[in-house]
Amino acid sequence: MVITGTIDRLLVTPEAITVVDFKTTRRPPSSAKAVPVGTLRQMAAYVAALEVIYPGRSVRAGVLYTQTPELIALSEAALAPHKDQLGTAQESLGDVGPEAY
Repeated sequence: MVITGTIDRLLVTPEAITVVDFKTTRRPPSSAKAVPVGTLRQMAAYVAALEVIYPGRSVRAGVLYTQTPELIALSEAALAPHKDQLGTAQESLGDVGPEAY
């Protein structure tokens, strides 16, 4: 599977990988549960790719909403359903459209 996208920030340490995407939406979600599905799918794809690139390291994901500014950590449980759907259809995860924000 090929995943294309641009990771805004990536922190690589010997133990873990942290991936953060910046979002400029005017109304950030109030919690991780309110993060748009398109963003969750995008971050799940990044995490899945990084797990292959860096085997044996934990991969953490977060979204930084620049309007507030607020960093929302995305749990494995929040991303798992979206990782399970990767590869079921070809789609663009980098351009999720304005309805996702």
